[in-house]
Amino acid sequence: SEDLEWSDAAAKDFTACQHMLDERFPGQPEAALFVLEHRYGKDALANGEPLLAHSSEWTPAQRTRLHAALSRAYSAVKDEKHAGEQALRTVELDPSNPCLVEALRYLVRSRRSDEAQRLLASAPVAKTIWLEAQRINTAAELFPGAQARDELMRARHAGLKIDAYTSARALFRAGDVAGAEAALAAQKQPSKFMTPQNRQIRLDVAFNAGNSLAAADLLRDEY
Repeated sequence: SEDLEWSDAAAKDFTACQHMLDERFPGQPEAALFVLEHRYGKDALANGEPLLAHSSEWTPAQRTRLHAALSRAYSAVKDEKHAGEQALRTVELDPSNPCLVEALRYLVRSRRSDEAQRLLASAPVAKTIWLEAQRINTAAELFPGAQARDELMRARHAGLKIDAYTSARALFRAGDVAGAEAALAAQKQPSKFMTPQNRQIRLDVAFNAGNSLAAADLLRDEY
């Protein structure tokens, strides 16, 4: 909290702690990872890239953290290629890692869409709803056909309650307009609180279902 009198001193203490770890425990994985995971962008890359040469003897969990941190750092400096490469290495070590979405995007950009689809299908279902919804939305964006719907079904089978808009995108992408319409019918969100993306999926479903009244209501509210 910035309102606390000791917050400035605590921040300085934390910085000093990181420097102490860096100096007293050089090359120790846990110390190096702690420092790396609290740095960002170019600073994180300068700190993390030299660790790659010494990480072969680290545990799989430690190597996973290293590649994930580097992927985030490359993303921060807008280096999509290297961010994707590091994300893919992360997921190879830990298929459940949140870096999966970045790895999928990297594979598709590299024209390896089939590999990306296999990677998603073989990954464990995410443990949290928001991570799984992110995967489903990404699949609906990247892959043709039923891949997003299949991921939605996996999530439901695992007991995750995926939101109406994500469900509708997955079903609509697979050509199930009726299913998408039913999913949206259960979501009574006032239009003034609707994001442009959510309004668009409602319009797409309404037009494809031939529901002119629903489409007209959305357009009237928007304009």
